[in-house]
Amino acid sequence: MKLRRQVVLPAPFAAVADALQRPALMRAATAPLMQLRSAEPGGYPDRWPGGVHRVTLHLFGILPLGPQIIDVSWPAAPPGEARLRDNGRGPLIKRWDHAITVRDNGDGTSTYIDELDFGAGLLTPLVWLSAKALFIHRQRRLLALAKQGLHTLH
Repeated sequence: MKLRRQVVLPAPFAAVADALQRPALMRAATAPLMQLRSAEPGGYPDRWPGGVHRVTLHLFGILPLGPQIIDVSWPAAPPGEARLRDNGRGPLIKRWDHAITVRDNGDGTSTYIDELDFGAGLLTPLVWLSAKALFIHRQRRLLALAKQGLHTLH
């Protein structure tokens, strides 16, 4: 099943593209609705190096939803764009192909695009509703974070 959402962020492309490289952006954008706890020794890196990172998902930071693999890659992008792909998976969500594109709007703002293609068997309709709610929440949080200054992410 597919899902696509976008938002214009009041932040320059360079700041958004830099933040996209940081796990801190993912964690801040999903909180408090979803908490993704690193299951790797040493926790999250400062920047996504590419490759597999194991996490556990917790709804509202309380209800455990199980493990998930985040599998980061950096697809080629033309000038004025940055791309991240999470080709993740887990026991409940067998396929989580999440592409993020950031585009320079040329006016000091950036367009942030989430595109998701996923499969969860019989749970797919429920996961679609949950993912839609999560993406709405994420993009609202991204907007607030951009207004505060993305440089504050740790």
